[in-house]
Amino acid sequence: IKTVYENYKKAFSLIEPSTNRKVTAELYYKFATVCDDLDETETAIKLYKRCIDIQNENEFMSAAMLNLAIIFEDTGAEELAVKYYKECITIDEKNNNLSGIYEASLRLAKIFRRKEPDEAVVYFKQAIATARQINEPYYTINSNLAFGDFYFDKKEFAKALKAYIVALTKIKVRTLLTKIF
Repeated sequence: IKTVYENYKKAFSLIEPSTNRKVTAELYYKFATVCDDLDETETAIKLYKRCIDIQNENEFMSAAMLNLAIIFEDTGAEELAVKYYKECITIDEKNNNLSGIYEASLRLAKIFRRKEPDEAVVYFKQAIATARQINEPYYTINSNLAFGDFYFDKKEFAKALKAYIVALTKIKVRTLLTKIF
């Protein structure tokens, strides 16, 4: 990964004002992900922000916002994380990026689960609905397990059980299909 880092650093130094903005946005994003992987968090944050600012609605904008939100969530800056997750959802809804909507919704639900439970329910339901739209078993299982845990912690056992049953059913169907094919 260090070699990739050095290559991006060289490419980054070649950017000129005339460089295509889409190419520049992509370079900022990809270099930021490498920095993020190398735990160069401050540099990654700067590069993700540059990717976001370089061109309105570039194809890496939502992913950069999602990654920024994750960094902020991991470092305890939940207000900033919430801001970026919500912006990510807005962009992903415009672009019909269901995976992005799922990811940001589930993460928002987990942030809100203790402080704002009603808000958490909204985002859990959005994540579950999006998982169904995508028809991705892992997303459906994961979001229903998280929703079940949410209700279990609140001692709403009937609702927790319902969410767990949906997840278990999906697991059983997936296992059965794996055995058949």
